Amino acid sequence: KYTINYINEVTKKADAHKIRCNLENDPYRNQLITNWAIQLYEGGENIFIFSETRDHVDKLAEMISKHFPNNICILKGGSTSADYHLAINSRIIVTTYKYSCTGISILKM
Repeated sequence: KYTINYINEVTKKADAHKIRCNLENDPYRNQLITNWAIQLYEGGENIFIFSETRDHVDKLAEMISKHFPNNICILKGGSTSADYHLAINSRIIVTTYKYSCTGISILKM
C-alpha cells in the first residue's frame, strides 16, 4: 500500500511527489524511524533526522517527543534563533533538508 510505484500520466516517468507522500504517510516506516531514534538516544547518541517536508518533520517530532519531550528540537523554514539555541541543547534534531542543506554548526552533533 505504501510502496506503490506511481507513474506520471503525462511524462510516463515515476511520480516522485506521490511516491514521497506515500512514504511520509507510511505509519510502519515512521514507527521504524521513531524506534531507531529511541534506540540511538538510549545508546547515548545525538541524532539528526532529515526529511523533505515540514509536515513530515512535525509528524516525526510528535512521535519521538512522546518518549523524549525535553530533548528534541525541530528546525525548518520559519525557525527562529531561539529554536536554533534550543537545538544546541537538544540531543534529537528533526529538520528539513532545505533548512539544513548548507549545514548548521552544532558542535556536539
